[in-house]
Amino acid sequence: MINFQYYLYKSIGNRVRFYRKNILGQAQADFIEMLKGEGLFMDRQRLSLIENGRSIEGKNPYLLSETQIDLFQKIFKTSRTKLLFGEYEERMRLIKLILLSLLMNGVSNTKTNQQWHPFFVDPIEDESEFIRTSMLNLTNQSLKEEATTVFIGHNRAKTKKIVARISDYLHEEYPFFFNKTNRRDYQLLASEYEQEFEKSSNLFLKLLFGNLDYSMDFFDSLLNLSQQLDEYKQAPT
Repeated sequence: MINFQYYLYKSIGNRVRFYRKNILGQAQADFIEMLKGEGLFMDRQRLSLIENGRSIEGKNPYLLSETQIDLFQKIFKTSRTKLLFGEYEERMRLIKLILLSLLMNGVSNTKTNQQWHPFFVDPIEDESEFIRTSMLNLTNQSLKEEATTVFIGHNRAKTKKIVARISDYLHEEYPFFFNKTNRRDYQLLASEYEQEFEKSSNLFLKLLFGNLDYSMDFFDSLLNLSQQLDEYKQAPT
């Protein structure tokens, strides 16, 4: 259900590129020469694959080898954990995104077949969609009415100011969900709906809301299913 490997490889690639460009201040050719001086031979294509988070069977099936990991953490003066999983804040953010992916379980719009996600649209990417979803979803009635006025009246003169006010409000009230990076990484992690995770997803959601009766029903159903499986195995063939 969760494309963890895809997300992980992309994240590692981004960190390698960041360290090379911003910590070492080197172009790819200079970095390759540095690696050569450390006894690691890598061409530009292989480095580009790593920095783009792409693994290819026969070349870099696990993106980075043990030797490369050891050398990279030495050159970048970082730890293995930080190289592979990021700083503490990034690791905590990843846990939140994974839990969110479990809760959503690839739920999609039955009309468009597009996956729903709980993140606000970035107004820079799609201003009209930002206004439309603000009109529909905001709980702040004043801002909701302003967004409605702009959306229905197509009032371009007021759009920029209202977008700025709504953005400030969302930054203050929903910083995790009004975050371009979180939205991008969630889309890297999320995958299609899987039926086998449906009960676990529902259980998790109900537990968050404190519905213990539902939890008991869930475990009872698991117990009944287990008993039925035992009876099936013991039945004469």
